[in-house]
Amino acid sequence: MIRNAGPYSETLLLAIAIIAMFGPPDVSQGKKIHYHGHKLAQDNEFYSRENVETSHLHALVTLTKQSGGLLTISLANLAGLIYLLDVLDSFSNLRRPSFPDFMSFEPYMDHLKFGKELRRQQGFGLDGVEDGFAILNDHKPAQTLLEIVPLARALMDSYDAYLENARCGVDFIKLIIARRNLQHQALSTRSKGTLIYRLCRLGLLMVLCESIEPFPQIRAYHAFSSRQMMLLMDECDKLGYWSSHPDLLLWVTILGGYTARKNSLQWWFAEQLQSSRVPVAKDRWQDARRVCERFVAVTHRQEQGCHEFWDVACSWLSRK
Repeated sequence: MIRNAGPYSETLLLAIAIIAMFGPPDVSQGKKIHYHGHKLAQDNEFYSRENVETSHLHALVTLTKQSGGLLTISLANLAGLIYLLDVLDSFSNLRRPSFPDFMSFEPYMDHLKFGKELRRQQGFGLDGVEDGFAILNDHKPAQTLLEIVPLARALMDSYDAYLENARCGVDFIKLIIARRNLQHQALSTRSKGTLIYRLCRLGLLMVLCESIEPFPQIRAYHAFSSRQMMLLMDECDKLGYWSSHPDLLLWVTILGGYTARKNSLQWWFAEQLQSSRVPVAKDRWQDARRVCERFVAVTHRQEQGCHEFWDVACSWLSRK
């Protein structure tokens, strides 16, 4: 048990953060940990490649709280590092993050609008397409979630613009910081509500969690969130939502199947596709993707993963 003896040295907090990310040095064979400058410079995104050591992270969160929270930290980038590690850990069971925002993220959100406008000028966007989240417009508790949706779409648009032309004016590091804050915002929304609200919320969390660059390895997040989605969809199935909300169910089924990769639940999601009004055939992926775009479209590697799930599901269902 950690007793309240704070405040604690920021050097101590940094040391615990490093151990939480990389584990203790392996000195059994003279190995050393090397911290590459490029990796550290990329900051927010690439720390997500590490498997966070849970006990050290929880100690880090406790000590930081006892020291007065993130706003009391003066060491450059340490507050941001603790913030992002806490968000990453929050996804393991979709809990609310331990800390509120410690700085203004408004400039980063404004930068997303710049990227969105670039894509709009190129002819992309939701113009003329019915917004899938309109089903929540009359649900007052959903308003906070609905405020995140256009920013999540702008994040995807900005990343697409950056991938097409790295000199277009979109700053990749700003995208990464904006993404982490959007994840924090989404995790902080209320978890209780109508079945439709909970389904939309979990779908948005799944998109944001692995947007830009999915986790390179399976984590507790994948098993937990895919099971939560299965339980929600099971309720939906009993209420006939594949008939009343077919597009929403298709979107979350694809996300659930992708998140359940390397997990037996993937086949449960594949079987759900039999209720889709989009024919489950490999050459109909673009039709399925257009349905997903009514909500929040996936892009780049995340789209590749969803497409792969679709193809695998098509092959599996064709053999049944």
